[in-house]
Amino acid sequence: PKKRFRWVYFTGRAAGLLLCLCLICWFFILPRLVENHLLDALEELGFDQVSLQVESVGLGETRITNIRLGGKNSITIGKIITKYKLGEVMSGQLGSVDIEGLGLKALVGTNGVRFPPLENFSLPESDETMDRLPFNEISIRSAKLFIEEPGSVEHIIPIEAKLTRLEPKTMAVRLSSEEKGAVLTANVSIGGEAVEVADGSLTLKCQELPVPGLGKPLRDVLLRLNFSGKLSTENI
Repeated sequence: PKKRFRWVYFTGRAAGLLLCLCLICWFFILPRLVENHLLDALEELGFDQVSLQVESVGLGETRITNIRLGGKNSITIGKIITKYKLGEVMSGQLGSVDIEGLGLKALVGTNGVRFPPLENFSLPESDETMDRLPFNEISIRSAKLFIEEPGSVEHIIPIEAKLTRLEPKTMAVRLSSEEKGAVLTANVSIGGEAVEVADGSLTLKCQELPVPGLGKPLRDVLLRLNFSGKLSTENI
């Protein structure tokens, strides 16, 4: 009957319009909501003058670019790509996190090394216990550590890093600077009251190594250091 087909026709049009509105909300409004939430969360962690851009939020991937944390001597990140399964991300679990173009500055003074953008950083207190690390893998590529000595002498150290979850609360850490011939590896277990480091190894092999505080660089450096230990979370 014509009335029934007319009802089906208008129902289909309404469903199509609703689907279009949902897609518009997902691809245009959701990134802005995520962006505002991230800005608020980073400011609560102690960062000031935070800026970033959420390019896209998908069912399995989110892209964030042009990240700046802090004012002078700020932490900068070119791009972060997170990949996840929708069901897991709802409970705070990510698959992989790819961080590209990280820049961090350290200042060397008479009282040691300072990282100005991290001086006000603090994690919020929580009564909930962590049953597992919230990621499978974190990769840091094309990162640079800028070390500034008194007199505006600056050293630039390129860094690559990877954190891989081995067990629910244990991750393998690899930190390297191929240009400087340095590689650090360790297995880090995070418990309720302590962080335990096992199988730690630092290898350094380079012809010339500038060291903050020394007038001349060290030459023909060959070092291998094995370490392990346990640190109370109250002292971190």
